Amino acid sequence: MNWLRNIFNVCLLGGLFFLLAFTNVQQDAFPCQGVSVALENEATSFVTRGEVLQMINSLVDSIVGLPLNELPLYEIEKTIEQHALIKVAEVFVLPNGELKVTVTQKEPLVRVQNAMGKSYYLDIEGKPFPLSRNYTQRLMVANGNIIDSVDIAVVSKVAKYIHQNEFWKAQIMQLHINDNKEIELIPRVGNHIILLGGEEEMEAKFEKLMLFYQKGVQQTGWNQYSIINLKYKNQLVCVKR
Repeated sequence: MNWLRNIFNVCLLGGLFFLLAFTNVQQDAFPCQGVSVALENEATSFVTRGEVLQMINSLVDSIVGLPLNELPLYEIEKTIEQHALIKVAEVFVLPNGELKVTVTQKEPLVRVQNAMGKSYYLDIEGKPFPLSRNYTQRLMVANGNIIDSVDIAVVSKVAKYIHQNEFWKAQIMQLHINDNKEIELIPRVGNHIILLGGEEEMEAKFEKLMLFYQKGVQQTGWNQYSIINLKYKNQLVCVKR
């Protein structure tokens, strides 16, 4: 009886493999039913769904109705990722025959306007990417004597530090590199300039500034001083207006 059971199991497995292979062949020949584009971080509207569809159509004239096994999934993915405002794309086919495209847009940390008047964004890794014609995100602006990669690295480091603290992120609206290559910060609240100096010891400098905001400002008011100088170690020097 064992040999009959073994023959039955072999036939059952063979039939199962045949059914799966037949199903896969049928599915490969199944026509594409449509295209769905999802923008993961949709609040950052640098790229539209229409632009993504245009990129797909640049590779395939009529993707709907095309057999699933003829869809150039890899080429579609890489073409979308070549867009300067897109970080990553994922392209795959759903069980219902629909082509699914998931797009993650680049997220800006700061908007830069350099000494030559050129504007662009920096991402969290300090990498530049161009502005979008569709959408302008409200961000801290960095401007002034920004010329080379060293200046960009300084801007990125300071902007990243500010971005990671909710209070400073809300308070600091502009980062300026002056002619002496010193960092100046312009706050939203208070009619003064914060002279940071260099990018070293930022934590200690911002701690001094926070202490001044918590205690000094309560006594003098926000508009008593024109400059709050943090560049000297263990000192905070205020210049009256």
